[in-house]
Amino acid sequence: MKKITCFTANLASGGAEHQMAILCNMLSEYGYEITLVTYNDLPDEYKLERGIKRVRLNLSGNSLCKELKVFRYFLKVDTDCIISYRSTPNFMVAMPLLLRRGIKLICGERNTTVKPNKMELMNYNLLYYRTNYVVPNSYTQAEYLKGLNKAWGKRVVPITNYTALDEFLPTPLPSNSDKLLLIGVFARIFPQKNYERLCKVLSLLKNRTDRKFKLVWYGEREDMEHAKGSEHIHQLIENLNIDDVLEVRPSVVDVVGKMQQFHVMCLPSLYEGFSNSLAEYICCGKPVVCSDVSDNSIMVHHGENGFLFDPKDEESICSAFLQLFALNEEQLFEMGRKSRMISECIFDKSKFVNSYIDLIEN
Repeated sequence: MKKITCFTANLASGGAEHQMAILCNMLSEYGYEITLVTYNDLPDEYKLERGIKRVRLNLSGNSLCKELKVFRYFLKVDTDCIISYRSTPNFMVAMPLLLRRGIKLICGERNTTVKPNKMELMNYNLLYYRTNYVVPNSYTQAEYLKGLNKAWGKRVVPITNYTALDEFLPTPLPSNSDKLLLIGVFARIFPQKNYERLCKVLSLLKNRTDRKFKLVWYGEREDMEHAKGSEHIHQLIENLNIDDVLEVRPSVVDVVGKMQQFHVMCLPSLYEGFSNSLAEYICCGKPVVCSDVSDNSIMVHHGENGFLFDPKDEESICSAFLQLFALNEEQLFEMGRKSRMISECIFDKSKFVNSYIDLIEN
């Protein structure tokens, strides 16, 4: 059986990291010899099956030193196929593989490109010529990539994220939604997630509804790249006087248990790939209020299992929440039931893993 090397930054909490762990475990179950390589010194928060080789590259030093160490590793690695996730790992692994044409390279795009940065431009204009396949996790990103370059655009194959229907199971919605409607968010506190505009909207809603509500955001982290957003959202809560309707809590990996406490889930992002959070929300049978971006409308059908809004328009966001606030318990339950029905039509384990196997073996 072929040797597969999977490569990404880390296995800390996050959608791409979770999907990488899922893919490694599935390919291992199918008999492939799997090695997972990362280069950031963050602790693993997702479990790998026994038998998967775990490599943590020691990458202390500046960014150039890190790239050189990754370059040397992949210049010598014994493998048949490499699967990388995210733009930076794609860049780092494609460089040495320009000198190793015999190894199959599959680069995964995990977000929707709004404005390509320098590294992404290097991928699009040069390094993706080396790939065998580019795998975006959303149809929106697939269309964007196919439009960039016909020469390698034919190798773009979208494979949306997988969510385990037997792991993310629906539970009865909490009672007393009429007394206090609880809304949950599970997302990193990054500008992409639109937390600043959501804070302003919550301030507006306090004066536009008599419905008692509270939004709890799980996503606070103290490591360097996340600390800025966590600090900023607390400043906004204080400045806008919304501590009674917004609470921020630390990021969690096991979201299923936490999700049971909420009547409704929310994701206000400015852009997404194929959102893991939304997938988990609907699998757990929750009504959802979220931004109408990327592939979100595949999972959330406006007026059926939730409400969609324009994430750049405060009035649009307010309108979606006010429509939500108008629902009674029975209507919320029905929306949650439809969320689960939609999820059962979307997620299929064998289809997901076989999509990757087809690329590996083709």
